[in-house]
Amino acid sequence: RPKKMAGIPLFRDGSVKTEEDSYDVLLRSEMGNRSESPMMSATWEQEMEMDLAEVEGIVSHKERAPVAPKLTDARSARADFVFDLANLYLAKIHERETIRSGDPLLNMDHCRKSLSFVPERNQMWIKVTERCNVRFGEALGTLNVEQIKKIFGNRLARPKKNHIPSRPEDLLGLPSASVPIDSPSSYRTPDQRSDSVPAETPPSAKKIKLADSSTASTSVSDRVQSLLNQNQSSGDSMESLMRAFDRSDEITGLKEQLIEKDKEIDRLKKLIIKMSDSHLHQMDSAMDMFKKALRDQTAQDIINALQIK
Repeated sequence: RPKKMAGIPLFRDGSVKTEEDSYDVLLRSEMGNRSESPMMSATWEQEMEMDLAEVEGIVSHKERAPVAPKLTDARSARADFVFDLANLYLAKIHERETIRSGDPLLNMDHCRKSLSFVPERNQMWIKVTERCNVRFGEALGTLNVEQIKKIFGNRLARPKKNHIPSRPEDLLGLPSASVPIDSPSSYRTPDQRSDSVPAETPPSAKKIKLADSSTASTSVSDRVQSLLNQNQSSGDSMESLMRAFDRSDEITGLKEQLIEKDKEIDRLKKLIIKMSDSHLHQMDSAMDMFKKALRDQTAQDIINALQIK
């Protein structure tokens, strides 16, 4: 740092700024510029409305998910990617429906009743398919929307143990700050970390552990049972959500069939009215001919009667 020097007038009003003060100002401005580095430029709303044609431009080669050398590992990574990205889009759709309705307690059942839910969900599957093909198309081949739905359904039916959801910026291919990703061992609980570190125990502690082995095994079994119940409940909720999606598709198809039936009924009504009008016209023509013939016959009879007299 430079030594303090004499004051040098820098402004018209006579105020003096030393060289040390100028150095502090420059240092603060440089730190401010560093702190104001651009983060994620695109918001979630812009990402949901982003054109699919720009996906290749956003996701660079370095940001693509690494594909494992084994085919089974690559397929597992693709299933995890589809599962996390679909859940992310479903959460954003639910959030937008909540904002539109103004009800913070709006659940997914009410969201499915919205007119914009079905097209947004269809667009969601298209985007998931596009991004999955961008990341895994070269190694595993491209897929269509129905195959992506099947992968998502299989992933729901067989949830992966110890699965850590991906970050949103990794799923959507957005630029993010370089944050080191912890290894799976960093996600262990304090109890698990303490168990993983070997420690020397005195003979008295070993005796206590042997005496309390039954209690410890019971507590561990209770924890495992609670974790299994939580996983089963989460899997049941997602499975019920997918069943509700399928029912909404069936309801939409039934509505379309009902509209077609209504159109068919209207067409038959018009045909019946047209045929009744034609039959009525024919009946009127026949009646007129009968009246005319009757009048002619009556006139002829009158003439014959007068001639006889």
